[in-house]
Amino acid sequence: MQQSYNQSSDKSLQALKPRVAAGRKWKPYEELRAAERDLECEATRGMIQPHIRAGIGFGEWKKPWEKMTSKEKSKEVISRVKKNIEHAAAVELGSLEMQCRWATWREEVIAMDMGWNRLFEMGDSMVGFVVKAVYGTLMTPALVSNWSEEEDGKCKLCDDAPGTIKHILSGCRVALAQGRYRWRHDKVLKQISEQVI
Repeated sequence: MQQSYNQSSDKSLQALKPRVAAGRKWKPYEELRAAERDLECEATRGMIQPHIRAGIGFGEWKKPWEKMTSKEKSKEVISRVKKNIEHAAAVELGSLEMQCRWATWREEVIAMDMGWNRLFEMGDSMVGFVVKAVYGTLMTPALVSNWSEEEDGKCKLCDDAPGTIKHILSGCRVALAQGRYRWRHDKVLKQISEQVI
């Protein structure tokens, strides 16, 4: 709505410059202006290489800001506002202790097929385990220690490191020495060999 006011050709609207009220914290007029400023700065800077060193012409080509029509600019600004909102939400969640787990999950773990067919094959208990593991809500000693004074939060096997889900599933030296990780690995290899042979 704010963007339609800004782009309106009506002279009375241009003179009034109405601003949409959307609450105390989020102001559409400022968000649109910030997004437009970002796009103008990017246009001044020009096309740059992505985070990896690639050759000339690599990456997605975008029409230059100064060559866009008014309609294309409006669409690009709205798209940038959405992108900025998503980035702000990710930053805010990343600062929280529990909710930030999902942000690093995709970077640290191999992608997993979570389609409907795969979920039905896994069953309720496995799906519940996967979801809780992703969001860090499995009942581990480290988690229970947050609300129970009787729990010290240490791993029950090594009694040294914090008993987080990451430590329990892949970082306990006692579990490694006892062959627990190897047993789990061998079970996976057995399943693969049965499918191949």
